[in-house]
Amino acid sequence: MKEKKNAFTLIELLAIIVILAIIAVITVPIILNIIENSKKGAVIDSAYGYKDAIQKYYLLETVRNSNFEGPTATYNISDFPIDFKVSGEEPIDGCVQLEKGQVTAYSLQFGDYVVNFDKATNNVVAEKNTELSGICASNGSSISVNVGDELCFGPKGEQECFKVFNKYNENGKEMAMLFSNRALSYETNKQTTDLYPEWGFSSGAFWHDSTNGVLKDNYAKDVYGNSASYAGNPYPYVYGTGSALYSIVQNYLTILYGEEYGLPSTATGRLLSYEEATDETIFADANARKNGQSYWLGSAKDSGYVWSVYSNGNVIGGCVSCGSYPNALATRPVIIVPVADL
Repeated sequence: MKEKKNAFTLIELLAIIVILAIIAVITVPIILNIIENSKKGAVIDSAYGYKDAIQKYYLLETVRNSNFEGPTATYNISDFPIDFKVSGEEPIDGCVQLEKGQVTAYSLQFGDYVVNFDKATNNVVAEKNTELSGICASNGSSISVNVGDELCFGPKGEQECFKVFNKYNENGKEMAMLFSNRALSYETNKQTTDLYPEWGFSSGAFWHDSTNGVLKDNYAKDVYGNSASYAGNPYPYVYGTGSALYSIVQNYLTILYGEEYGLPSTATGRLLSYEEATDETIFADANARKNGQSYWLGSAKDSGYVWSVYSNGNVIGGCVSCGSYPNALATRPVIIVPVADL
């Protein structure tokens, strides 16, 4: 007698296939949704870690220096002016908006996902295959410029940084005045950084005419470099092309124009004038002028003195014919650049 074989009939097989298909239709979207939400959660966590690392960096700087104030600016992540350690995945593109070092908004790309955050709504959204948000103008390549911002040029750890102290219109263009965060020393055998050579020139080489003991009249200009009569201007701008200080600032600019630093070639440099240094619309208080080192201004107090700013922020007259005294003062240039070129 033949043994009977147990097997599914065609109807039974079709029923099983239909049941499996129904289960797949129900469960696959659920599983995919779980995977998608897991990925979104991961990139949101990474974005939060990036934001947290920035804010911790600036908080630590504030603890170290009570006068420190974080920047108010929008940075492309590739141009961020500081080095900070990030726990987790780092974004591949995007930008971060700061107000006094606190993150107010960001748009960050992690793989196929873009994570957007706006402090105003306190809402974090992660979307796949979407564009960076509007705060990243020109795909996040530009920096918004506001008074009080700190702008840095050059590779991380070696930047030259400036604070935006004024914005104004000049010949139909919006201009930004960037004030150097440090003075360039030109004392003999002293320099503030290896970036600059030792200047080491003697007093009288910049504004003073040793033949008659007075300021060189041909240096007298207005703040934009136009000729200015000494007699007709109580604070003539004596920073002219004949001054050795002119060469120092131009050499400094030449370095910043280089490929490594990338300052726009439309930028110009000069010294701050007496009028600007005492203008409350540019400097809200004397603390804004302090940097721990005295430095020259570009304006004359009278025929024998040039105005200077001491490390305590006071604007005083500095003697230009008193032996070694002028060498105790450094120069601190301002950079003028069209906002559109930053």
